[in-house]
Amino acid sequence: MLDTPLKVKRTFSDGTKELVGTLAENKSGTYFQYDENYLYKHPTSIAPFNIKADLTLQKAPKQPHDGIHGVFGDSLPDGWGLHLMDR
Repeated sequence: MLDTPLKVKRTFSDGTKELVGTLAENKSGTYFQYDENYLYKHPTSIAPFNIKADLTLQKAPKQPHDGIHGVFGDSLPDGWGLHLMDR
């Protein structure tokens, strides 16, 4: 479980970085919330099928990504990567 919330940042093609929002976890699940300034500049979602482009606290579904939003789960190791880390 996360001890502290993670600040989610996006790197653009020109190298600039911008805060997208915050990812946090507690006993009831994993949650994401957009940063207000990010939504003002970029009113579309980073994951339009799963995360609404608004300021609500959004809980990740249990499946298919083990309780994390898919857009963030895609950056984690898959089965083969986990196997290699275990070795």
